[in-house]
Amino acid sequence: MKKAIRISVLACIITLTLSTNVKSQKGIYLTASDFAGKQLSYNASSKIRINNSLIEMPYVTIVDHGSKKILKKEAIYGYKNKDGNVYRFFNNSEYQIVEAGNIYIYLQIEHVAQSKGFAAKKNYYFSTSASGKVIRLTFDNIRNTFRANGRFLDLLDQFFSDADVTVYDNIHNTFKINYVYTKALESE
Repeated sequence: MKKAIRISVLACIITLTLSTNVKSQKGIYLTASDFAGKQLSYNASSKIRINNSLIEMPYVTIVDHGSKKILKKEAIYGYKNKDGNVYRFFNNSEYQIVEAGNIYIYLQIEHVAQSKGFAAKKNYYFSTSASGKVIRLTFDNIRNTFRANGRFLDLLDQFFSDADVTVYDNIHNTFKINYVYTKALESE
């Protein structure tokens, strides 16, 4: 009896995984330049499967005009989903690009086990360019990355007394870190 229940649960999980993974995607950005130029490859007429369910696979499957193509995630920049959200691949993980400013800000949702189910935890990351290394967005990582920019470091200390660099600035409609960095660039 227990074995039958386990098999049923496993079958449900696999079915759910496959059905959530076949969502239609808008297209693939093959390179960072494609992303910057808003040039999608394999657009909505193609079926794109990102392969990120229970197990993250290192490839994307594309069915385009009847032919199936498999692209390694490490060989493509990212994708845009039907809701308009853009995701970037880096080290076989995907990060949602939430702001493409002077500093690129990324979001990755982590599902953390709790006593009753799971809770979604937002983890923020950054890079210094569209194709730059993705780094955890912390006060210390920002300071280390921009250690040669004294003006920016001075402003960091002024604007981030509590060291939370993941704050969104609703007044300026940007992440506060990008606002402060832009101010440092303007004063040079």
